[in-house]
Amino acid sequence: MNKKLRTFAIPFLCSVFMGAAHADDIQYSPEISFADIPTHGDARAKATIEAMRKTPDGEALYQNAARTGAKFRWITEGGDGKSGLYDDGILSVKSAQKNSAVLLVTVHELVHHFQETQLQLDKRVLSPIYRYNALHLSEVDACAKTAIFNASYTDLTGQNLIEKQESYVGYGDKTAYEYAATPLHQRNVFKQAYEGCFAEIPARYSDYFKRNANIAGIYLRPSLVATKEVLTGKADPVKVYKQYFATMPVPQRHALFQQFFTTDIQSGKVHPSIAKMDAASFDNWIMKRTEARTNKDVQSYEQIFRKYQDIAKEYLPAKSPKPGA
Repeated sequence: MNKKLRTFAIPFLCSVFMGAAHADDIQYSPEISFADIPTHGDARAKATIEAMRKTPDGEALYQNAARTGAKFRWITEGGDGKSGLYDDGILSVKSAQKNSAVLLVTVHELVHHFQETQLQLDKRVLSPIYRYNALHLSEVDACAKTAIFNASYTDLTGQNLIEKQESYVGYGDKTAYEYAATPLHQRNVFKQAYEGCFAEIPARYSDYFKRNANIAGIYLRPSLVATKEVLTGKADPVKVYKQYFATMPVPQRHALFQQFFTTDIQSGKVHPSIAKMDAASFDNWIMKRTEARTNKDVQSYEQIFRKYQDIAKEYLPAKSPKPGA
């Protein structure tokens, strides 16, 4: 065994892995599949889905949810001030809010379901810095697509689902209101919806970057544990490398991340401003907006990942190709 590897200590990221804060006691209504809401849902859920399906993107989100078995439930108590939650195909919406807010939260969370089913980010091998960027892009995408929906709904009904306020409270409300309030011929979806969300989310939620960095660190832990098992002969090094360290090639990652900028869900067409960027330009553009290069936690996790990736490579059989990062 290589002396460097024999003496290498397995560090653990205590600041991230000491355990998450306890969630407050949340109570839910019974779950119902989105496919069953139009016929068997309660009156409020039916009305929400009916309103959402009035726009093309709303219909596309509903069809994806119905086709993939997504489920809906109300948060009847608790929720720690959250208006909605999405986790593993289940969308939870707080009942104690206006119908307009319920509709927008449902759209926002169904965008996350669309991301999960179509982009499958949890199944991708990404180093911490790119996992961090993906987390950021997923929120910007959901924020922007909610703004796009609100504008379409406003054009169709004459009702902006968000009231003009001196200080907006909801997640992405400022961008969604302003984009819908802009006359149709003056709207610029890239500058107003996407760039608007890039600016609004971290500016209004001070812990946003820290939260994403912590999640990126949590994603790192299984790879560290798996490497320890390789070092002690308990795991197949080829399988461990493939599952945890064989990161996506640049062209594939570039194509994947571009999908966060499909301004038409049905066609899947990427916005021209994004489509024209090569991989290097796109990476640089994203890095500036996520502040990935200046986030000390993310940079630390990236260094740890690369170190373990090199160790995992050393344990691949001699005849196996030594893949690059």
